[in-house]
Amino acid sequence: MRSFALLVLIIAACDGPHLTIQAPTAETVIDHHGDVPIDVTITGDHVARVELLIDGLPTMFPPALEPPLPDKGDCSNGCTGTLHWLSDEATIGAHELSLAAYDTGGKTGGAAPLALVFQDHLAAAFARPTAEDQRGAALVTVETAAQYRGDVSWDLTIDGGAPMSSPSKDCRFGCGLEVAWDTSTTAAGAHPIGFHAADDAGETIDGAMSITLGDIPWASAIEVHGVTDNLGDNLEVELHLEDATTGADLGCTGQSQGMEQVDDDDIPYTIDARFVRRSDGALLDMNDLAGRTIRVHAIEDDDDPCPGNIGSFDDDMGTSASVAPGNLPSVTGPFGNVTSVTLNVGRPYQN
Repeated sequence: MRSFALLVLIIAACDGPHLTIQAPTAETVIDHHGDVPIDVTITGDHVARVELLIDGLPTMFPPALEPPLPDKGDCSNGCTGTLHWLSDEATIGAHELSLAAYDTGGKTGGAAPLALVFQDHLAAAFARPTAEDQRGAALVTVETAAQYRGDVSWDLTIDGGAPMSSPSKDCRFGCGLEVAWDTSTTAAGAHPIGFHAADDAGETIDGAMSITLGDIPWASAIEVHGVTDNLGDNLEVELHLEDATTGADLGCTGQSQGMEQVDDDDIPYTIDARFVRRSDGALLDMNDLAGRTIRVHAIEDDDDPCPGNIGSFDDDMGTSASVAPGNLPSVTGPFGNVTSVTLNVGRPYQN
C-alpha cells in the first residue's frame, strides 16, 4: 500500500498536480443564477492555481478557491476546497466544464471534465420606481429589470403612450429598459405604467403599476428667535398647517420629515422638509388642502413628534396669517418666534 502511495506522489511530481471533482456530479441541472460551488480535491506539490474552462474557453470571471491554497502550494497530502464560479455566463443547455490544477512550473496532471445542464425561466419586474406614490416628483425614472440565460426584449408603456421598445439583447448579466419620465406638468392623480418582456424561448411576462402624481407643499428655509428647549437640549421645531376656519391640524413637518438640523435659534437653516398628513403620516399634497384657508403654526416640540398631536408640553412659537393653499409661498414671516420661513408649492424632487 505504501508503494502505491509513493507511486502516486512520484507521478504527481512528474506531471504536475491532479484535481478530482467531488460535487456536483455529471449532468446536474443548474436552475439558478450566480454562484455554482464545485467541491474539489487537489493532490501535488507547489500548486499555484486552479483553472476552469467552459466549452474549452476560459471563464469570464476566474473562480475563487475556498479555502485558498496553503503556503507554498503544499497539497502532497491532498487539499480539499470549493471552487466558487459565477455561472451567469452559461446559456441554457448542456455545457462541458474542465478543471485543472497547475504548479509553479506550469505543469498539470490533466483536466477533470464536468458536464452540467443549465435551465432558466424569465423573471422580470419594475426596478424603479420603488413606490407608487410619486407626489412631489417632477421627474420619475421608470426602469425594468430581468436576468435570464439568453436574450430578452422589452416594450414599456407610460401613461397610455405609445410603447417604447428595446430589441432582444443578452440578459445573462441582467438587462432592462430605462426611461426618464417628465412629470412636471402631468395632471395630478393616478397614471398607469406597464411593460411586456419576452425571452428567446417565447416566454413572456407583463407588469403594471399605478403611479400617483401631484403638487406638494414643503419648507426649504427657516430661522427662529428667542426660543429654547425646556429640557435643555437642541430645539425640535415643527411647522403645522392648520385649517384657519376650524383649527384642524391637517399636516406637519418635523424631525423625521427634514427639520432635524434646526437645533438653535438665530441661525438661518436651509432645509428640505416635507409635510405629512396628521391623520395617517402619509405625504401631504395640495388636494388635502383644497377648498380651505391655511395658517402656519410653529411649535417647539416636547410632546409627541410629528405627526402626533400638539400636546400640553409643546411650546407655541406663533401662527401666521391665513392664506389660500396656493399662496403658501407668500408666508415668509416674521410671526411669533419665527424670524423667517420659506414655503413652496410644486414638485421639487427627481425620483
